[in-house]
Amino acid sequence: NSFYYINDTKKAEPYYRRVARSRNVNAEVVYNYAQTLKANGKHDESREQMEKFAEMKPEDSRAKAFKANPNYVPKLLEERERYSATPIKDLNSGYSDFGGITYGNKIYFASARNTSRKNYKPTQEPFYDVYEATISEDKFVGIVPVKGDVNTKFHEANIAITPDGKRMYFDRNDYLGNKVGKDEDGINRLNIYYAEMTPEGEWKNIQGVPFNNSEYSVGHPALSSNGNYLYFSSDMPGSVGGRDLYRVSIDSQGNFGQPENLGAGINTEGDEYFPFIGSDGTIYFSSNGHLGLGGFDVFSAPASGNNFGKVSNMGAPINSSSNDFAYKYDEARERGFVSSNREGNKDNIYLIEELETVCESKIDVMVVDAETKKPIVGARVDLMDTNQNMLATKNVGVQGNTSFLVECDQELVLRASFEKYDAATATAKSVEGSVQRTIELRPIDEIIVEDKVVLNPIMFD
Repeated sequence: NSFYYINDTKKAEPYYRRVARSRNVNAEVVYNYAQTLKANGKHDESREQMEKFAEMKPEDSRAKAFKANPNYVPKLLEERERYSATPIKDLNSGYSDFGGITYGNKIYFASARNTSRKNYKPTQEPFYDVYEATISEDKFVGIVPVKGDVNTKFHEANIAITPDGKRMYFDRNDYLGNKVGKDEDGINRLNIYYAEMTPEGEWKNIQGVPFNNSEYSVGHPALSSNGNYLYFSSDMPGSVGGRDLYRVSIDSQGNFGQPENLGAGINTEGDEYFPFIGSDGTIYFSSNGHLGLGGFDVFSAPASGNNFGKVSNMGAPINSSSNDFAYKYDEARERGFVSSNREGNKDNIYLIEELETVCESKIDVMVVDAETKKPIVGARVDLMDTNQNMLATKNVGVQGNTSFLVECDQELVLRASFEKYDAATATAKSVEGSVQRTIELRPIDEIIVEDKVVLNPIMFD
């Protein structure tokens, strides 16, 4: 698992392959192997391991989601890209860099570029510090470590700043007042701290949140737009999986309530990290437990009352087959940031910008037997233009249907075929939204007897 947890899936794959063949293999190892194969672009092999995992843990939410949609990867990849993702040369250093939360004309992020720090053994890079840069039109200039007492010899990262700009939340290894905390196994866990802004422009008076604990991790702070809730990731007792997302209320005096698990709709038996709350209450987060393209993917769920609605994958290019995380959105400049190791083992920060909106139409096609009206599983559907030029080909699934995503205002021809049936066609014009077509195939009405074909008689007047 060590290569897997430091995101080196190429090296992890052969080790998982050997272990996965053993008789008493652990289900989580099978799941990790499936994720590794998916990250390495081996989708068919990944699906086989997920089927094995689903048999081993049928009640696991990850198994249920997979069984309900086993071919989800091609569907995600077929969706039209709505954003561009560009590495930010001004911020990326050649060391690991991630984050990207904005406040005013500043952007804050974490980086391992401080070579005066000791190296962190698992990554062989210096410990992370928190940096800031000034946003100047489309440039990020004047990169410096944040002023004050935030940065230490341990990891610091993941920033959230209150709406009034007076308090900064951040996570750090369990270290405060020169005292290092460790759990009973000697592991130095992650904790959340906050600093106050002084008149001199420095972050001082470091305090820990009251639900920190040396026996489990508490990290990745994020604030609601009004500052009344602090969201975070933790493996504290009561978590659904490895790391779950929680929130805690903060009153007008800065006092904290009791942490509240966001529940099974958001959290899985896997890990959920890096929450971010949009101004409309939508939560964005990274997970390796929901259906994704590989590694950690970014997901969103709209606010729904006091909780959240359906979780959706943000799709490519926000997500890739590698780890994609720490999605943030800059409301003022209408652009976002995501961090990813898609170009190697080091994390980089990417600028996310929305592409020009294109009118899209989804053509839903059902293929059925003309006599029984039952779906014809495996039937082929060709999508063509009116000149019979082939645009795409798909086979229908177990429900007898498939779909094509196309641009609006096109005249299209759909041709369905299957062995022992006469082919049939239907026409469709793509309009914004969805268009449904059902194509009925008639069985070929002939019987082959030994070496001759017997046709039903044809009656003439």
